[in-house]
Amino acid sequence: MGQRNQRFAGQWLLFPLCFLVVFGAANFVSYFAFGHTPHISDSASYVFQARTFSRGLLYAPAPHPSIFFKGGQTIMTNDKWYSIYPPGHALMLAPWAAAGIPWVLNPLLGALSATLMYFYGKSYYGKNIGILSMILAAFSPLIIFMSSEYMSHATCMFYVLIFAILFKKALSSGNTLMYAMSGFALGFVILTRPYTGFALSIPFVARLFFVTARRELPQTAPPRSPLSGAAAFLAALTAAGLILMAYNTATNGNPLKLGYTTAEWATVSKLGFGERITGVSYGNKFEFTPRDGLNHVLQFVGSFNRQLFGWPIPDLAFAALLFLLMFRRTAKEDFFQLGVFLSVLGAHVFYWYIDDVFGPRLVYETTPMLIVLTVRGLMETYAILNGKWLLRFKKATETVPQLERARAQHDAPPQENNSFMENQGRGTASIAPFAMLAVLVLCFAVFSLTKTFPALYDKYSHNYIGAKCGVCRVIRGKDIHNAVILIRSNHVRFASNMILFHDSPLLDNDVVFARDQGDQNPLIMRQFRGRIFYLYEAYFTGSWERSQMVFEKFTRLSS
Repeated sequence: MGQRNQRFAGQWLLFPLCFLVVFGAANFVSYFAFGHTPHISDSASYVFQARTFSRGLLYAPAPHPSIFFKGGQTIMTNDKWYSIYPPGHALMLAPWAAAGIPWVLNPLLGALSATLMYFYGKSYYGKNIGILSMILAAFSPLIIFMSSEYMSHATCMFYVLIFAILFKKALSSGNTLMYAMSGFALGFVILTRPYTGFALSIPFVARLFFVTARRELPQTAPPRSPLSGAAAFLAALTAAGLILMAYNTATNGNPLKLGYTTAEWATVSKLGFGERITGVSYGNKFEFTPRDGLNHVLQFVGSFNRQLFGWPIPDLAFAALLFLLMFRRTAKEDFFQLGVFLSVLGAHVFYWYIDDVFGPRLVYETTPMLIVLTVRGLMETYAILNGKWLLRFKKATETVPQLERARAQHDAPPQENNSFMENQGRGTASIAPFAMLAVLVLCFAVFSLTKTFPALYDKYSHNYIGAKCGVCRVIRGKDIHNAVILIRSNHVRFASNMILFHDSPLLDNDVVFARDQGDQNPLIMRQFRGRIFYLYEAYFTGSWERSQMVFEKFTRLSS
């Protein structure tokens, strides 16, 4: 009894440890690599949107003159100024923005997501797979670096995990409230990243439809129709959808029109094949073809293979082995997890844009599925090694019929919830393959910590896409108040990032940032009469991803 209590306490100790690993590592990167500032206009736009919400507004009044503030991932009309993005992530970010610490949210969500991996793995497979999934998530470079910035993917994956866990519990219990809660969680995924949410929901909705159509109920469920669960799920999902439609109506004037589908952004965000425009200023035309879409899929898979765990072998190797070499041992849940991944991956065949910012970020929300499939691959690798080890041992000690029965058990497909470690310690013959596999994974982890993490940190710490805020450093060294700082830079996104990240939506902050417009600067000087004006110049060399500041100048202007 005492040994069981010790094991129980040890397992629960993993929760705060995994939480602190992710939270601490993500905050370290957030501060030392990014200076707690957003690195691309997407992130700056989310912070601007969150600050708008924190002021009790859905959109800010359009500033005048608008040319000094226009830019980034925002829409500016005659009377409105707002982000192009749906409201989900900004709603989560708003309280932290109001408190002046918006950089806390994503590390917190990353740490919570890592611990939720336990419940995700446990819900679909069993407790031990949940434990191993949580440990792998806590040391995932992809999760840690994605959680160190302001991107919406952290919020989206957090709600994907909540949705998937509640959905499985709803199927297992038949509880109507669980169905409703899972439906609203999925709705929040769609409120955050609609296209990802739609693609990810397809396998889950298909599974729900299959269960409802067959009128399957678990033995432990109360005697009610499965239709009531499906109805509750759809009602909650619809409620979340109505929130999105209300926001679209208030901002874009159309309940079905998202910000990035308005006329200004329609060509950039359009789905399907045909002519598209790209480039940092969206001025280069090209033809997007199905071949390009398939190449994007291969790039996503390749990026997962490099950054999911940072191992010296392809990170999806054990997940691939589960389907390629251990097909007879594959469980139904394995195919479901694969189906979710392929659904999201397949949806992005039709989207022209791709980048390598934090790895495969556009399909980042499928990370939980890939982690549990990796654990399943590790589990089955152990089971096969253990079985062969035992067969070799039994060959010299048992009769032929006994040996054939042992071989048949080894080749049998797994039962759901079978444990990766349940045979560990049952005789000396099973310890060797377990120890061998454990040492191998430990070596992979050491490689990730000593090679992959430092390489990624080096990539992001060299002013990645204009991340470092040089002007903030200059301001801290001077006593500057009641001022307007005009920004002039050759970096196409530097000025818009500073404006969206630092300015209040109502432009009532002590130090206002704006674009330098040369001869037109007297217009803003008249608008902000009574303030002191400064010009900050920053010029960079290198690529837009890895740049170096070569010139910096800060001068006071005469009003």
